[in-house]
Amino acid sequence: MALVFVGGTFYTCGQGQAVQNEAGGGRPTAVVATVAGAPVSLDTLQQEIQNQTTQMMQMNPSGAASLPAEQEAMIASRAVASNLGRAAVMSLAKKNGVEFTDDAVRAAASKELDQSIDDFRMRFMLQRQAKPGADDKEFEKEFEAAVKQQTGGRSIQELRTTVTADVNKALADKTKRENYVAGFAGPLYLEHLKARTPLTDDQVRQSFNTYTVKQILLRNQTGPTQDPKARAEKVLTELKGGLSFEEAMNRYSNEPPQPKKKVSENTITLSANQIDTDEHYQALKGLKPGQTTGTVNTPEGIAIYKVVGVKSDLPKDFDKTKAKHRDQLAERLATAELTKQIKEMTSGSNVQWSSRGFKALYELAQMNQDPAVAADPAARQAKLDTVVADARQALEKGEPWEARYAALAQFAAVNQLYNAPTADKAKLRDQRIQAIETVLKDREDFRLRLDLVDMYADKKDANAAFQNLLMAAQTNNDYSMIGESQFQEVGTRILKLKTAGVLNAQMEEQINKEQARWTTQNAQADKAEAEAKQKAAQQQKEAEAAAKAAEAAAKKANPGATTTPPTTTGGPSTPTTTGATAPPATTGTATAGATGTGR
Repeated sequence: MALVFVGGTFYTCGQGQAVQNEAGGGRPTAVVATVAGAPVSLDTLQQEIQNQTTQMMQMNPSGAASLPAEQEAMIASRAVASNLGRAAVMSLAKKNGVEFTDDAVRAAASKELDQSIDDFRMRFMLQRQAKPGADDKEFEKEFEAAVKQQTGGRSIQELRTTVTADVNKALADKTKRENYVAGFAGPLYLEHLKARTPLTDDQVRQSFNTYTVKQILLRNQTGPTQDPKARAEKVLTELKGGLSFEEAMNRYSNEPPQPKKKVSENTITLSANQIDTDEHYQALKGLKPGQTTGTVNTPEGIAIYKVVGVKSDLPKDFDKTKAKHRDQLAERLATAELTKQIKEMTSGSNVQWSSRGFKALYELAQMNQDPAVAADPAARQAKLDTVVADARQALEKGEPWEARYAALAQFAAVNQLYNAPTADKAKLRDQRIQAIETVLKDREDFRLRLDLVDMYADKKDANAAFQNLLMAAQTNNDYSMIGESQFQEVGTRILKLKTAGVLNAQMEEQINKEQARWTTQNAQADKAEAEAKQKAAQQQKEAEAAAKAAEAAAKKANPGATTTPPTTTGGPSTPTTTGATAPPATTGTATAGATGTGR
């Protein structure tokens, strides 16, 4: 966990350091795209992908050595989208005359630092890490200690000094200044938008309104006769023809009713903030009770809303605190406007691509976040087909450094096509086989290898099914619970393929040799683990005996003295982890058909 992130630099244990790119594979200065002239560099993009992958691996409870290809594709596609967003902000800032002066950057860095510390303080409070009943002074003492633990012994003031020195050093370095200040384009442009958003007292008052809303929700369904867009148009026509909103809810809405109530009695409570900042609710802005919206695309489907009530929750001390509330509202509105401008800037001809592989990943990210596409099965398939086409172009004609990303984009898109509720899996099988084999060229994945076994078995391609099952057995070098599970899955596939007449005796013998190899090595690993535990227990016993002997000797030498025996841990101490949770040790017994204790 990073306590502080300022200007592209993490400040955790040790010195502040930016995540370094180790992806390699080609040109670190390559540009994958430009947004209105602002570049998106391969180096920066790979740094973010690596950083997000590392964080995901740390949170992975299974202890697997790598992420599944689906997660890899998700991380990479989101990284492309976020990097395009940052490039868009830089273009918008320059277009609107935002100046990246040293003082402006210092102020932005100071604000980021304050926000990081405040966020950490809130997590500290929510996790109840402070002593119960601690007063303000005690709390601050404990909080300061927690900060030091996260930052290699630095106090908050020392951290501020370090960040200030780093900012000044970066600003003074002419070779790094441009890239460094780009990291502050977002907050500086946000301040620019806030300054252009003057708010009246009445607008600030309205920000405390709470809205009660009803909706007709037409969920995304499958099949051509259940197109939510067609159903929505039908509902609107009937509403204009005199059908009451509540009767339309009962007749058409896919919302489940509350117990012993009708669907028309369902309501949603929304804050003014949600209506201001969530694009799915902005159609409600300015509506009065009784008024309705047109159709609105949401992640769940298409909705039509009706405002049924508005309540003000204005605080009693509003007149005294309205300046603070005005600033908070301006921040929210500016953030919503920035999101809107980024979306506009990263669409159409503003974006020029140099890499079809990363373009395919970006299209995948955009498609998965677009409720309109989710609501239209035909549009979704067309988008996925485009992703596949761009990924294949990159694989055939692109640069070596984009091959992995193109393979991930192709796999993710084909997987979504293959797993669609109405998919013709037999028709898509060869396409999915090709996509999986491309992903497996530079990184093994046991789960995908078994998918190939199953699909080749369905095709009655005995040799291909055998080769992939043999590869799965050969690459199982894990002797934890994961390895045991994989060992058993190979055994299950052997039986399945034999029953289907796909596997002959010679093929079975080769795979069983690999299974026997795993069993032997797993037993050796079990023995080594048992010996290590026995040695640790012996060390603990000897350390305790030595401590008792030392205590007895001290008492004998000083009969009247009170001694405190030293605390012993018996052998190497368990390291204290900082900024991450150590993976739990797992124990268990081997399941049928496998040996080992499942480290």
